[in-house]
Amino acid sequence: MMNTMKRQMKIYRIFLAAAVAVLGMGLVSCKKDKSTDESKEYLTGSMNFSIPTYVMPGQQFHLVPTGVTKTDGGTPGIYWTDSHFSVRDTTRRENGAGDGAFDFTVPSDVTSMTLTCAAFADGYYNMSKVVSLVIVKGAESITGLDLPDDVAKLEDKRDGRSYPYVKIGGREWMARNLAFGSGKPYYNAAAMQDVFGMFYTWDEAKAACPEGWRLPDAADWDDLAKAHGLEEPGDVYAGIAGDMMADAYMNENKMWEFWPEITITNKLKFCAIPSGYAMEDGETALFRGSSQYAVFWTAEEADEDQAWARQLYLRSADVFKASLHKSYFRANVRCVRDASE
Repeated sequence: MMNTMKRQMKIYRIFLAAAVAVLGMGLVSCKKDKSTDESKEYLTGSMNFSIPTYVMPGQQFHLVPTGVTKTDGGTPGIYWTDSHFSVRDTTRRENGAGDGAFDFTVPSDVTSMTLTCAAFADGYYNMSKVVSLVIVKGAESITGLDLPDDVAKLEDKRDGRSYPYVKIGGREWMARNLAFGSGKPYYNAAAMQDVFGMFYTWDEAKAACPEGWRLPDAADWDDLAKAHGLEEPGDVYAGIAGDMMADAYMNENKMWEFWPEITITNKLKFCAIPSGYAMEDGETALFRGSSQYAVFWTAEEADEDQAWARQLYLRSADVFKASLHKSYFRANVRCVRDASE
C-alpha cells in the first residue's frame, strides 16, 4: 500500500496556494519599481519581514523590515500599505533613525487582504514586498458540515476545546479533527489550529486523544465501514468516501473540488475535510495535499518504522489504507470511543 500512497500522494497544489483569487493566501512578491528615469539606481539586497500566511482577527504583529540598503551605505525610507485600509504609513524617512517597524492589527471584517512594505530613496527605484494574508476565525471558518443543531459535544478538559461527535455503528467518533497542542498546525500558523486541527506524528497521535477516547484501531475503522454497509471491510473501503466527506467551505470557498466520480453526502456525519498532510522538515513541517486528501492515523503498526493510516482522496470514491513513516509523516487524528448505547 506504500506504493499506492506514493503514486497518489504526488505534490498537488497546496491548499489555495495556487489560488490567490480564491482565498488570497500565500502570495509573496519582492519587486523593484522601475520608472522611465534611467538615471536612477537600484537599492541593494531584498526586502524581508515575517508574518504567517494565516492570521486571526485582532492578532497583533510587530513587523520589522530588513535586507535593503542604499549603495552609498545609507538607509532607505520605509512605508507600509494594506489593501483593507488603503493608508500609506511611513515608518522611517530616508537616512532616518529607527528600524522602520510597523505595528499591525489584523482586521475582523475581511477574510483576505494584502500587506505591502516598500523601501524608497531619492535617486533609487523602490523595492517592495507584498504578502497576502488569509484571515480565519477558528472552527467557525469552516461551514457546511451538515451536523444537527443538537449534536453531542465533548469538552476537552486539557484545553477547553469542544468537539462535536456522532454515533457511527457501535462507536462514537469525533466529527472534527483533533486540535490538542501536541502536533503542528497547518502551515505552522497558530491561527489554523482550530480550523484544520493539528498534524501529528504517529507517536504524538497515540497520546493525543482526551481521557476516555482513543486513536482508532483496525476494528474501529472496520466497524465504521460496516455501518456503511460493507460486509467484509478490507484494505480498501469501496464506495464509502463520499458518505464521509463534508461538502464544506472555508471562508465561503468550497474545500472538496467537484469530481464526477464522487457524490458528497456526508451520510455518516464523519465530516472529513481535505486538510492534507505534512512531512517533517526540522523545526517546521512541509504541508502537502490540501484540497486533495484527508489522512487519519490509526493505532496499528505496519512495521518498526511505519504505521497504518486511512486516507480519502479527491478523485476516488474509496477509502484507502496506507503505510506511512511514524516520525516523518504528519496526519490528522479523529478520536473514537465505544458507543454508550
